[in-house]
Order: sequence, then structure tokens, then C-alpha cells
Amino acid sequence: MSFKGLRREYSTGKNISGRIMLVVTCFFLAAGVAAYREALEPVSVRSQAAMRQYVEGKHRRYRLTAFVLQVVKDNYVDPTRLKPKEMLKAALEELQKQVAEVMVIWPEEKREVELKVDIYRRSFDLSGVDSISTLYTALKEILSFIEKYAGKEQKAEEIEYDAINGMLHTLDPHSLLMDPEVYKNLKMGTRGSFGGLGIVISIRERLLQVVSPIDDSPAYKAGIKAGDVIVKIEGETTINMTLNEAVNKLRGDPGTKVEIWVKRKGWAEARKFVIKRAVIHIKSVESMMLKNGIGFLRIKQFSRKTDQEVAEHLKKMKKKGAKGIVLGLYNNPGGLLGQAIRVADLFIDKGSIVTTVGYAGKKRETMKATKENTVWRKPVIVLVNSGSASASEILAGALKERGRAIVLGETTFGKGSVQVLFDNDDGSALKITTRQYLTPGDNSIQSVGIVPDVRFVPVTIRKDNLKLFATSKKRREHDLEKHLNPSWEKSSKPSAMAEIKYLAHDEKARREFNGSVSGNAADIEVIKIAAGLLSQNPTTRRKELLQNAKTRISEIREAQQKRIAQALKKLGIDWSVEPVSTVPMLEATLLAEPGDFKVKAGESIKLTVKVTNLGLGTAYRVRAISSSFSHLFDEKEFVFGKIAPGETRQWTINVQIPFRYHNQAIPLSIRFFEEYGNGPPLLKTSIKIRGHKRPVLAAQYQLIDDLLGNRDGLIQKGERVRLRVTVRNVGKGTSHSTEVSLKNLSGSAVSVRQGKVDLGKLEVGEEKDADLVFDVKKGLTFRTMMLKLVLQDTSLKTRFEERVVFSVSGNGRLVEKLDGWIQVKKEEAELRGGPDKDSALLGWATRGSTFLLSGRIHGWYRVEWKPGRPAFLPIESSEVLLQKKHPKKDPVVRRFFHLTPPIIKTKKVPLITKNPAVSLRGVVYDDKKVKDVFIEVIHVGEDIHRKKVLYRSNRFSKEEKQIPFELNVDLRKGLNYIKIVGRENEHVKTEKMLIVLKRGEMWQKYK
Repeated sequence: MSFKGLRREYSTGKNISGRIMLVVTCFFLAAGVAAYREALEPVSVRSQAAMRQYVEGKHRRYRLTAFVLQVVKDNYVDPTRLKPKEMLKAALEELQKQVAEVMVIWPEEKREVELKVDIYRRSFDLSGVDSISTLYTALKEILSFIEKYAGKEQKAEEIEYDAINGMLHTLDPHSLLMDPEVYKNLKMGTRGSFGGLGIVISIRERLLQVVSPIDDSPAYKAGIKAGDVIVKIEGETTINMTLNEAVNKLRGDPGTKVEIWVKRKGWAEARKFVIKRAVIHIKSVESMMLKNGIGFLRIKQFSRKTDQEVAEHLKKMKKKGAKGIVLGLYNNPGGLLGQAIRVADLFIDKGSIVTTVGYAGKKRETMKATKENTVWRKPVIVLVNSGSASASEILAGALKERGRAIVLGETTFGKGSVQVLFDNDDGSALKITTRQYLTPGDNSIQSVGIVPDVRFVPVTIRKDNLKLFATSKKRREHDLEKHLNPSWEKSSKPSAMAEIKYLAHDEKARREFNGSVSGNAADIEVIKIAAGLLSQNPTTRRKELLQNAKTRISEIREAQQKRIAQALKKLGIDWSVEPVSTVPMLEATLLAEPGDFKVKAGESIKLTVKVTNLGLGTAYRVRAISSSFSHLFDEKEFVFGKIAPGETRQWTINVQIPFRYHNQAIPLSIRFFEEYGNGPPLLKTSIKIRGHKRPVLAAQYQLIDDLLGNRDGLIQKGERVRLRVTVRNVGKGTSHSTEVSLKNLSGSAVSVRQGKVDLGKLEVGEEKDADLVFDVKKGLTFRTMMLKLVLQDTSLKTRFEERVVFSVSGNGRLVEKLDGWIQVKKEEAELRGGPDKDSALLGWATRGSTFLLSGRIHGWYRVEWKPGRPAFLPIESSEVLLQKKHPKKDPVVRRFFHLTPPIIKTKKVPLITKNPAVSLRGVVYDDKKVKDVFIEVIHVGEDIHRKKVLYRSNRFSKEEKQIPFELNVDLRKGLNYIKIVGRENEHVKTEKMLIVLKRGEMWQKYK
């Protein structure tokens, strides 16, 4: 095994958890999976030959772990963060989160740790873990123990990945081990070109939708339009495809063809498109001309040709007479570090652009501008926001510190570190932080960011969406756990020269304004203000631009305040202010509809705040803002404006509670403000949400080969098969939006044609049938095939699944056609889906049950159990009847359900408590077997904390169909989500959520 160190460096942006749009050319942005794109440059590391000798010679097992630890030891930017015992503990905590069977018990003295894996226990002495070498030795022993006793589904390499990432989490948020899929997509994201169709896609409302085709791409030329829904790719339904899976199917070698089926509004049915793939070049730069000879240039990311693209756009704008440009870096997550430096060099003719400081501050390198590369010497204003990270911060910082531009917008993300990538033979890659970078003047922006010269704060004023004073909830580098501190150089945090609140435009106006520039570029108003500053004083000198801005700030702020006041006036709010001599006395009340502050999930609650002025003086600019642990009720604004003596003003907000919410109590406080500090006291309450009882969905499934098959009840290659699924609700609550879906896990030789059926509402005890359809292609090389069957209530987000394996027979069997009736003569006769004992058991027919006979095959009768649903009975268990009449009674069949998720019952726990713990008692039971149960507590308060508090295996238990549990669950202040998981096996499981609010010091903020 070799480890090939990539000679590239990353200047990463920030970690992203949300799903983002992907270019199906098949550009898959790594930001949607793990982290922002990052930059790569040559780096000095330990000799790869020596590294390979160390890893492959001395440590043959867990060589990846040995390699990671050695690279970290030799190259990590801050060696003081390498604390072996903490790294080992973090590895164990991560394994506990990711591997159900693992439970870690830390004694108070923490000299040793007890590890439970399933029913097996072992203690490990940690007292000697004081170096990277002893850390590796201990971890190797622990991993061996886990691998030996963890479930069969747990792959050794995945366990090792989890342990490594746990250790790396102790260093900083950007050091990690990327699995092969993530790393492949990251490389695709920074390449800038690839083979594909040229469309941006996303999953919206669970449909694979086209966001937009790329101009002049194969998809664009074929007529694909924004809003189209791709329903099939190469004959396979996209219903259960992940975004990544769709990307992989659509991309391919240039010149090859791909067949897609597309639905469009106004079309009666989907239409087929056969599109030839081509090399798609993703443009990272776009531009447009504004008024008065000012250009707008936006850099979306830094990929391999960004500097060339920027140079081309600058030349075009020069030809159009541009006398200055507004450079948009809004929401630019970063990219290639070298590209950020080259782009800066296009604007700066001398001096440093960026300096990197490496291992313990000892390695230092400065990249400087060159006069011959400068192509733009005209004025520049840079626009940034909190989404501007890493490489974009390098560019903005260089232009600011070199006196080349002023910066407007928001403080940037604040990621001032550089990562190095090492790719591994298994396709994974290690990414570690090796340096921090400094802007000119040796200013560190790590966890600080680029502070704009003028901060712009957007304001939204609509009755249903008021954001007048709410703070931004966007996470920055300093919000990330284990973020690095600023570098060893200057790290003072400057302040903005001024702050301007501006009335933000709505999305429609933004789209109309942008024209050729895509969304997320910046708000229209900020672009207009920046362009106005340039057009009135087109100078290349930062000092002169700043001076001009200073003289304009007061009039810009005044103009924006007038716009805000006018928008409030339309809502009946007087936002004027005058000097006061008499103090008002304000009294506030909070009302709710429903009046008891209780609301059912799926419904809405109206909160009305009334403020009455009982004093003799007038109150001005009265407003209020809420605080809560829940985003539903946090930072909701109430605005009242001017309140004269004796006057009452009120403001109402409507909060829709998601249908999926569980029983819970949410604390809420409302704080008031008045222009002269005369606001009423704090209001406090709690909102109690009543959740819906959860359904549990069981399923029976049967293969029926009557579409393109020989009707022998067995699967052969080349057949089209329907999977009849009977779904029964065996839980305590209604399934409001029941969906049955099928996902192929057997590669391209199996193609799902009908992958989803909506069954609607399913009451407790009710059952319904669904037919799912798939093709078994002749190219199938395996004797078995695997599918994933998923049952879910899409409204409640309740999900059950099972991996189903079916045998594929070599040759079809001839079914002898018969007619008439047969009657079961045994006490009970097995009813199966095919003519052998390995076929799916459907149930047991009782003595005297009569079936319509349709054929005979090798000792089995083929009968019609229900209309359109055949089954097979053993010949020895039944006899043929002479009569041709339909029997008076339907056959009696004791049904067998294949998928029967465990049932979880618990004693009631309080919604709100002052106690340090709650008593949790319950039982998990199943009609087949309960494999295990585990319980996690996720705390949401001022921080988020997750801990596994119980794991119990049923191995060797005499009562294999149930597991009782009883424990005290420690609570932390805030909301405590207690998640109970009962498993029948690795895939069939049931989850139950209990939510408890613990009062305490933190509660005083809210109630």
C-alpha cells in the first residue's frame, strides 16, 4: 500500500452541512458533502519513501492510521494541539456515535476506559498514552477488539475511517479523512471541466429537477429547460436516487450518449431525450455592465482557470469603456489558493499578496505581486459577506491592505488556514492543516475575517417577514468547534468605518436585476451603492475612495432610513422620533391563539404582543424581539413604533409548527426596546407542542413475473417483475402520507422502472397494496439480487426499510395450465410466492380454504390468492375439486409479514422538569427477534452535545423477542432529545423520540 502525497495545498472555505445544487455535467461540488473547495500548492513534507517504509514496514495492520498519525506529527500547523490522550478519547467517542454496538464507559479517574462491543467487555489502560506512538499502539488494540465483535455489516475500513476522523476532530474543523466518494467529487469540483450534459440539478420536493442548463451545453442544445423534472435515467427511475447517484449516472466520457426521460409543466407525459455527452467547462466568473461606465464582475469560486477567465472579462469591460469595477465575492466559498494569488496579481503590481506561516510559526513564505501580470489598474470596490471564505478572503484582504480597493458588505467567514491533501490507494484522502495565512501587513484573519470598511445590514419589512434588528444566524469560523486561534502575527480585529442598514430587494427584483449574473451575487442595493461611489470618484487610490465614502455615508444612511420608514408606514407603523421631556410607562401582554399556548403539530399558533402606554410621555420606536432554543420562535420581531399616552399598539406573528414535530415544550422570552430605553419588562412563557402518534409500517412482499415473464413465480434474466407489497399499519398512530419505494442495490443489471407508490392515509390496523416494477437484465452475473424496500410516512418523517435479497434462477420452468378449484386438506398449508421452499412465504391457508386453480409445476399448484395475485400451494396439502362454481367464502389465510419493525413502548416522561435526570422505562419487542436497543441523548442549548447512554444486546437471551430497559437519563439545561432505537437487525429498526426541557440558569433567559 502506498500513500501518494498530492503536491497541492488547500485554502479551504468552511464546512457546509446543507445540500447544494450540483452541476450534472457532472460537476459535484464537494461543499455539499464535506467541505468547501480548497486550494493546492507545492508543500514540503516528510520524504514519501521514508513515510512508506515507516508505514509498510513497522506497522502492517492499520497502516492508514499509522500514516495519518505520522503525517500529522510531522506537518500539523500547531503541534501543541496534538494531545494523544484527547485524540484517543475523541476516536472512541466517534466510534460510539457511528457503530451501534459500541459503548464507551469513562471512569472518573480516566486512567482506563471500559469498552463494550455487543455483549463483550474489555478495559484498556490509557495511562501510558502520551505520544503518537503509544496512541497508535492503543488504538490498534481497540480497533481489533471492535472489529472482532461489531456487527457483520460494519466494514473494517469504515471503522478505521471513523476512528481517524474522531482524532482529527480534536485538531480543527478542516482536518479530516475524506472517503473515496467525497474525495472524487472534490477533485471534480476543482478541475473546472469534465464530461457530461451541462445542467445544474437539485432534489426539490424529492424530485430530481433541472435548476438550469449551461449555455451552449449538450443539454441546452437538446432543449432541456429550467424546472424540468428528470424521471428516468437509462430506463431507471430517479425516485430514490441521491443527488450523487444521479450525477454519476449522467456524467461520462465525452461522445457517449445517455437517455433521460423528462417531465415538463404542460406535458401530458414524460418525453425521452438522448443526449451526447461533451466536455463541459464550468465558468467561475461572470460579468455585466452597470450604469455610468461601471462594470460588475463576480467570481463564484476559484478553480483552475479562474485567473484566465477574470483576465478575459476585464479585457471585455475595458473595450466597453468601463472606468471601474465592482468585484463581487459574495458567497464565494474559496477554491484554489494559487488562483486567488494569480487573480490578485491581475490588480496589484507590487508588494506581498499573502504570507503563509507553517509548523509552529517556523515556516514562512510570502507570495508577491509582479508588475508584468497586472492587467487592471482602474478603480475597484470589493463586495463580501459571511459566505466569502478562504481564497476569496485572501483576494479581498490583498486588495484592501495593498491600498487597491475598499471593501463593502459583511465580515467574511474568517478561515485563515491552509490544508494539504494526501491521496491513498483506496481512493480516500487525508486533509490536514499545515499553515495559516496572513494578509499584507502580517494580519491574521483566522477566526476574525476581513472586516469591511462599510458594513451593510439588510432589512426586510413585510408583515409576514420582518427583519429589522434580528442578528445574522450564519455560522462563521469562530463558531466552529475546535477552530484555530489567530496566527502568531497581528490578530487585532478592526472595526468597520460605518454601518448602513438598507432595505433589501425581494428575490423577484434581484433576478430581474441580475440578468446575465446568477443569484447570490449580492443584493441589488449594495451593488448600486458601490457603483455610485465609483462613478462619482473613479480613483484607484483606496484613501481617496474611503474619503469619498465618508462624505457619502450620511446621505446614503439617511436615504436608506427614509426607505425603511416608508416601508414601515405602509404597515401602519410610525417610525419617527422626537426629543422627549416626559417619560412614558409601557405595559406589555402576550396573547396566543390557541389561548392556552398549546398547539398541535401541523397547525399554527398566533402570538400577539400588545403594548399600552400608561404614562404621560410619548414612546418612540418601540419594538420587541423573541429568544428561544427553537428556530421556530427565535428572533421573531414585533414592531410598534410611536405610542402616544393612552394608546395601545399590537403586532401579531403566525408560526407554523411542522407536522413532524414531537411532543415538546419550547421556552420563549420577548425583550422590548424603546428609543430612549423605556421599554416594558421581559415577557416569558413556553409553547407546548402536541405531536402526532407515530405509525409503525409492516410489509409483506411477493415477486410476480406476469409482465414480461413466464409466470413461474421465479426470477430469470430478461424478465420484468412486479413486487407486490402489502403495507399494514401496526403502530399507535395514523400514517398520514404513506409511501412505498424501491431502490436498486444490484448495479446496472437491475433497473427499477416503477420505484414509488403513494398509498395516502393508512389508519391503525389498515392495510393497502402497492406494485413496484423492475427489470432484470440479461447481463446480470450474480445468482442473487438485492433491493432496498422503504416504507415511510413522508409527513411525519417516519421511515422503515429492509434490504431484500432474491434468488435468480437459471432457466424458467414450464407451468402446466389448469382450471378449476382446489381445497386445502391439511390443518394449515404454506402459501408461497414461488414453487419451491426458498420462495417468499406469504402465509398459511387453513383447512377447507378454496382457491381458483390456474396451473401446476413440479409438485406445486399455482392458484389465484387474490385478483392479480398468484401463489403456490404444495400439491400434497390440497386436492382438486370437481365443481367449477366459485366458493361462497374467500380462503382464510394467516398472513406472514416479512418486514415487521420492532415496537417501542415507554412510560411517560415530563415535558418540563427542574430535576437533574428523568427516569426512563420501557420495552422493545418484535414478533421475530430484537437484536438490540440503544439510547442517545442530544442536548440543544447554548451548545449541542450528543451522548450514547445505553446499549443492550439480546445475544443469547432467553427472551429473544423483547428487551426491557430502565435507566436514569441525566439532563442538561435546555432541550434534551432522547432517541431510542430498537433493531431487529442492522437494517430493520424503529426510532422513538422523547423531548424534555430542563429548567435552570439558562432557563432564566426564557422562563
